[in-house]
Amino acid sequence: MIAVCDTAEDQALFDLFNALKETIPEGLRITLPNCPAVLEISGAAAAREISKLQTIDYFRKMLQSTSTSKDLETIQELKKVLNLEAGPTGTLAVVQDFIRGSSLDFQVSLLHRLEEVLFTFVSLRLMEVIVSDGESC
Repeated sequence: MIAVCDTAEDQALFDLFNALKETIPEGLRITLPNCPAVLEISGAAAAREISKLQTIDYFRKMLQSTSTSKDLETIQELKKVLNLEAGPTGTLAVVQDFIRGSSLDFQVSLLHRLEEVLFTFVSLRLMEVIVSDGESC
């Protein structure tokens, strides 16, 4: 089960691809030339789709954070994701593989998101310090 599935459809897709991956014998590949939505049915194709779902869910959770209390968590997650030198495991490894293969525009957009969250976090903390100093006078 994907821990961050937001809808029943997400969970159904995840379950479907897991079942395909586990059921289809290794090396078996069914090509569907007249179906642009699904060109191939195989264990490897199912694994790719699972990776996509994990990546989408990871970013959905991380980037939907609008709460200022989650800014620090978002900063830490973005730093982990963007540190491509680390030896990640699990979903983080899948996400980093996705980033390595993504366009430069996408990578820059993640850096911009990190910049936005850092700016918001620092600005709010600075305001808290100013307000608390003003109250103590």
